[in-house]
Amino acid sequence: MKKLNKIKKFNKNVIVLSVGLALSACGSDLNEVVPTPTPTPTPTPTPVVNTAPTITSTSIDTATVGEAYSYTFAATDVDAADTLTMTATEPGALSWLTFDAVTGILSGTPASGDVAATSISITVNDGTEDITQTFTITVEDSTTEPEPEPEPEPEPTGEELLTNGDFENGIANWRDDMGSVIDEDGNSIFEAIIETATTNIYDINQSNVFDIIEGETYVLSYKAKASEARTLLAGLGLNGGDYTNISETVSLTTEWQTFTATVVANGIGGAGSRVLFDMGVEIGNVYLDDVSVKLVEATTEPEPEPGTIGGITDIGDTGYVTNGGFESGDFTGWTAEGSDTSVMQDDLSTFLVKSATIGMSNASIVQAKIGEGDIVAGQPMTVSFDMKGSAGEGGVVTALLYTEDSSGVSKTDNLLTAPPTADWKTYTYDVTAGDKVNFGMSIRLSPVCGAVAGCTVTAYFDNVSITSLP
Repeated sequence: MKKLNKIKKFNKNVIVLSVGLALSACGSDLNEVVPTPTPTPTPTPTPVVNTAPTITSTSIDTATVGEAYSYTFAATDVDAADTLTMTATEPGALSWLTFDAVTGILSGTPASGDVAATSISITVNDGTEDITQTFTITVEDSTTEPEPEPEPEPEPTGEELLTNGDFENGIANWRDDMGSVIDEDGNSIFEAIIETATTNIYDINQSNVFDIIEGETYVLSYKAKASEARTLLAGLGLNGGDYTNISETVSLTTEWQTFTATVVANGIGGAGSRVLFDMGVEIGNVYLDDVSVKLVEATTEPEPEPGTIGGITDIGDTGYVTNGGFESGDFTGWTAEGSDTSVMQDDLSTFLVKSATIGMSNASIVQAKIGEGDIVAGQPMTVSFDMKGSAGEGGVVTALLYTEDSSGVSKTDNLLTAPPTADWKTYTYDVTAGDKVNFGMSIRLSPVCGAVAGCTVTAYFDNVSITSLP
């Protein structure tokens, strides 16, 4: 019986093991925990970002009395679904204007009582954002000053001063070593053959000698052309010594051109002066014809009566400049250049300087060796002067400051190159002295005409000073 029981017990164990193996073979684990599945998240919607509208029109800022004004305000929006709404904020001063919110047109016609400068705002809204354009409309009176008549070209009043200016007598009275006279369609003209460029422009020169009266006004005219585009220097000057001249550079083409220049003979004159044409430096043949010089009566403005020109309060001598207010009544401490440069009394019973030029003439006031022995290298200073005047086309005033020593100019400050204003204006510049100051400084104030026929400049100067900066 005991043996039977043992067998039964064994069989029982085998059965349990068999069942376990069978369940395992089916992929089941009675002790396994099955995880709960993770839910899929709901996607977050992308937020809608608004893009502000863009103003695409440029405002019209001026209007004229009695004339229709119109400005079309325009804007765009990249958000196609947006509807744009336009509004205008019009102040009372712009009651003459009407704004159409549909078309964006701002329009109206101002009257004489509307002359003013007034700000206005136009806004565009896309349902979310406002974008505003603010600008000022200036209403101007339709009554304007008439354009001034151009300065008349000086008319020659004297006889022809050149001999053989048309070259009909060949090279007579002209230099015979700088070219020859040739025939062009039955007309005699001068030809200079220039195949090699020279170092100096005056290395190739043609001249005709005649007498010039210093300070008088002349009209120089001539015809010129070249075998190719190049320049030519022409003018009047001395025929010896330092060969001082008053000249201008003109541009030549292959076609004949007529050139005219007004020359005031300041600093040149005397027997044996000349008309000159300098042709060096550039290659290209030069041709001349019908050269003429005639005396004219200068067309400068009449000298004002003493005490009638409007003055400016005199500040007295300050700093390094001597007689900067010209209260000595003369050019003490100064050098004057030009026939129309003088000290005169103004309506304040003080003194000032008038300096005028016409055409290619020289005029200026200069004071040298300012602060000699006192100014040191690199010293900071302030330069100041008062000026008013008038200028025709091409006319300006230049103000130059030089630092100097025995070897020459060590520094140049170009302070001003501009036409004078009609009313007094104070010009002030902060500068530093150059590195070589044994001779101090020099200042030069000059009315200057460019190569414009009939150009005139009249300048009044006062209260010239150079002071040290603290």
